[in-house]
Amino acid sequence: MELNWNDDFTNESAWYVEKSTGTNQSFILIDSMPANSTMYRDTNVIMYGEVYYYRVYAKNAISVSGFSNEVVYEGLSIAEINELELTVFPNPSSGVFYISGMESRSIRTIKIIDMHGRSLPINSQSQTGAYSIQTLASGWYWLEVIAENERKSILPIQVVK
Repeated sequence: MELNWNDDFTNESAWYVEKSTGTNQSFILIDSMPANSTMYRDTNVIMYGEVYYYRVYAKNAISVSGFSNEVVYEGLSIAEINELELTVFPNPSSGVFYISGMESRSIRTIKIIDMHGRSLPINSQSQTGAYSIQTLASGWYWLEVIAENERKSILPIQVVK
């Protein structure tokens, strides 16, 4: 999950990010960043079945700013995740991964989607059944597999370098 905000002032000494899980009632401080930061990446999220609320505020020598607008991140529901009952392994991976459960399926498309919703290139080595992810940066991605009958699975994958 990535948060971005505008920094219209120059007198803050730090930025603080708070998160609440499930509701927007119980925020806890999860991190602080140096002045003039405008982005925070939360890698401690469950990619499906959980809702997170975030807010950001700044601090300077005199006081603390008001909270930013709240941002909600809602992962996929469990029902949306694995309709085709596939498994990705190894997960996490640093170079290639395999998909089990595709043997008897008529697969139409396979895509890698980053956390911004962009489709990224994926290279298939059809003789071995391996899919190369060597060009991807470390982080979380979605693997979307769509069968000819329009059933699909969306699985989280983690790339580590």
